[in-house]
Amino acid sequence: MAEPVQTQPLLDDESLDILDEFLESDIVGPEALDIISAHGFMLALAIAPREVPSSLWLPELFQGQPSYESPQQEAEVVSLFEQMRANAIDALEHGVLPELLFELELGGADPVETPIGDWCAGFMEGLMSAYRISQFYTNFYSNAVKDQDTAVVSPNTLEVLK
Repeated sequence: MAEPVQTQPLLDDESLDILDEFLESDIVGPEALDIISAHGFMLALAIAPREVPSSLWLPELFQGQPSYESPQQEAEVVSLFEQMRANAIDALEHGVLPELLFELELGGADPVETPIGDWCAGFMEGLMSAYRISQFYTNFYSNAVKDQDTAVVSPNTLEVLK
């Protein structure tokens, strides 16, 4: 008989409630992810091949810039999402699966219309965000190296042209 899969919550219930209330508020735009989609999004960032700075993924998560009520609220929300990502990385590195925020049963409903569909949509959005950002860095560093090579070659080329 197979051993039960060990799971671990990524945040405590109080922290999840804080994020859920924030994401459901008028502080974020109507296109911002909900808590279940955000959970999938953060798990995708946790498995990304490169660390993605929060300054790049937060606008994707919120679909814009939230109108925070205070700098303290901003710090708390950002910190909780960063903690969620860090806890996902830690769990996966220790062979533990992150606990999902919903039951894995469709109940006869269309998967797209269930929390499973919401989580998957957030996960895919997180993967695409991480990929786009990773590609940006790859292209940026590739071009920086090319520019550096050009800069190194250019003085020699200029000397030859004189």
